[in-house]
Amino acid sequence: MFQAFGREPLFRIVLTRVQPLASHAQLHACAEIERIKVPAFETMIMQRAAYVEVGLSGLAPHFMDRRRTTVAKAVDELDQLVAEIDALIQPASRMRRKGAA
Repeated sequence: MFQAFGREPLFRIVLTRVQPLASHAQLHACAEIERIKVPAFETMIMQRAAYVEVGLSGLAPHFMDRRRTTVAKAVDELDQLVAEIDALIQPASRMRRKGAA
């Protein structure tokens, strides 16, 4: 439907719990996503202790001790993902505002 109107779909896959040392299954999944051309965010959310600790403390990584490497990396990943989402929706929201005017 989007192709019929020359538009890009506003959905993306977010890969989460990505292992730093990729297994064959993880590499295969990434290759399949690319092969079938499903849109995906470039930012991947790695499996990090900081995300596990959210369940213990109730605090998102942004409110944890950023001097800890795992927390700093988690904050960077989340900030990158937010930037990608923002870049994706900004053009769409501008077009809606122009159409309403």
